[in-house]
Amino acid sequence: MKSLNKIALVTYTNSNCHDILRIHSGQIEKFADKFNSYVLSNETPSSDCLNKDKHSVILYNNEDPYYKQWTNCLESISEDYIIYLQEDFLLFDQVDYEEISRCLEFLEN
Repeated sequence: MKSLNKIALVTYTNSNCHDILRIHSGQIEKFADKFNSYVLSNETPSSDCLNKDKHSVILYNNEDPYYKQWTNCLESISEDYIIYLQEDFLLFDQVDYEEISRCLEFLEN
């Protein structure tokens, strides 16, 4: 299986949506724990919403245009590839790591 440490899960959220972030991040911890997880937000989520030991928070300026929020945040992510998520994209089963590894191999070749 291709090394998955080149892939990060990146969740884009906003403080207005932090109420569902607890469920979202819990599902990542349960079903996709082999990936580094980043949460991009305009404010740091409370510890009730996010386990900061398992998810790195990267802050963006809410006044910046959307593309600028992303480009500024991506500078803080070291992995080569990301899987884009939003807080309302809830995982409901174990991630198929072998399939993701196959896709990674395709991307790299």
